[in-house]
Amino acid sequence: MALDSPAPSLTDGFLRSALDWQATLMHQLLDLHDKQLQSIGTWQRLFNDANQDLWDRWNCRFGGGVPLDG
Repeated sequence: MALDSPAPSLTDGFLRSALDWQATLMHQLLDLHDKQLQSIGTWQRLFNDANQDLWDRWNCRFGGGVPLDG
């Protein structure tokens, strides 16, 4: 490389390809993180529904009443 050649810019193919694989990797990692958060939310809704059902059954059996939500 000669000393009088200009410095590489962001429009050069090498730098663009170097940034493209990093952007692709980050996009995949963010998608994975999003799927993990969605699965945690699904588990939380599942446990919440099971807990509400158990509370309603306990209330009907021992509390002497009907659940307030129907």
